[in-house]
Amino acid sequence: SLFAAEESKHVRQVLEEMPPRDRQILHWLFFEERDKGEVCALLGVDREYLRVLVHRAKSKFRADWIKRAATKVARSTPMG
Repeated sequence: SLFAAEESKHVRQVLEEMPPRDRQILHWLFFEERDKGEVCALLGVDREYLRVLVHRAKSKFRADWIKRAATKVARSTPMG
């Protein structure tokens, strides 16, 4: 659908603007669905630290997503 295509575009844009390591972690875990043990080995970190890295990456993604959505809404309002 048009909505899904538009949302997919926004996801890619937010990911492209993220720091490379955060983008890579999210890509490996949520798009490639790699095992967390494999991601730990690739990054050279233990599972506890991976948990921290994933939390930070998701928080950055969420904040950027919200900021982008708010900007889009502000531009589409008559007074924006």
